[in-house]
Amino acid sequence: MNKMMKWLFVAVAFTGMCACSGEDALQQSSQVETSSVSFSFFDSTVEKFGEANLSNGAMEANGGSITRAGDSLLTGDVQTRADDNTATTWKKRFTRLDIAIIPVNSSRKIQYIHQADATQDGFGSATLRLPIGKYKMVAIASKVKGEVNIVSAEKVTFPENEKLDDMAYVCKDIEVKSGSNTFNCKLERAISLLKFKSTDNLPVGFSNIEASLVGNVSRVFNPTTGYGVVDAGGNTHNRSWSLAKATSGKPLSVSIYVFLASEKETIQADLKIYNIDNEVAKALHFDQVILQQNHVTTYTGPLFTSGSAFEFTFENSDLLKSGYDKTFGDDGLTK
Repeated sequence: MNKMMKWLFVAVAFTGMCACSGEDALQQSSQVETSSVSFSFFDSTVEKFGEANLSNGAMEANGGSITRAGDSLLTGDVQTRADDNTATTWKKRFTRLDIAIIPVNSSRKIQYIHQADATQDGFGSATLRLPIGKYKMVAIASKVKGEVNIVSAEKVTFPENEKLDDMAYVCKDIEVKSGSNTFNCKLERAISLLKFKSTDNLPVGFSNIEASLVGNVSRVFNPTTGYGVVDAGGNTHNRSWSLAKATSGKPLSVSIYVFLASEKETIQADLKIYNIDNEVAKALHFDQVILQQNHVTTYTGPLFTSGSAFEFTFENSDLLKSGYDKTFGDDGLTK
């Protein structure tokens, strides 16, 4: 009996120790100091977007001998909310904002904020409480419908079932201190746009267009470097557009957004235009396609009818002439 009482006493004592440890842990957890943190993303940023105002894969009536113009996507100066319609412009441009607050040297979990409705009050700003400490804040403004996956400060992926479109981002080191913390975060573009514009009208009997880009291009983004994540040897990026709803008898344009592995990349581009029998009616190949981050590169020429020489020139309204002027034959080879 005495032996049983001893074992019972030990068990009760052990239980008491466990309860004490749990209580201490809870007390320690409740003692973590937190502060109010506010983020604002659209107060100070670039308002004008130049040719970036094209919708995703939009077919637009444009005419115009193959001309490549490297126009900057950012054609305006930094503006503030005091300027007219700055917030409205951003809300029209981007429809969702995905934010990740990543603790530095901490076992705490990443905190996510997802805003998917640009019409709601407060879109573009967020307030929450965070433990005092250092963080890496990553925010992605985009036009996709699905959730942007901020895996880490080095990797962001976009929904696989959606086409990559215009975006802006910020990656910022922040320190949360006692009291109120407010951060104004300036968004920047990191995307590149390749656009093909036809000088001829769309005839009846064509079904779709396919484009393939080969080189240091990607749809995975690294916010820390500001460039795309590219596999060794480069990537292939494919896009396609249905012509079912395109208006025949008018010229059109197609747009492809990509991330580059560096500020400027030279890639290959192939276009295939299919007829309604799913046969390739015309194929175009371009070897020296120069893309630049935050710029639009435009090729203009006959997409549906055969042509003679394609004249290829480089113009840039925001930068100095690059010296990339070239002339291509109908097969896309450099003369």
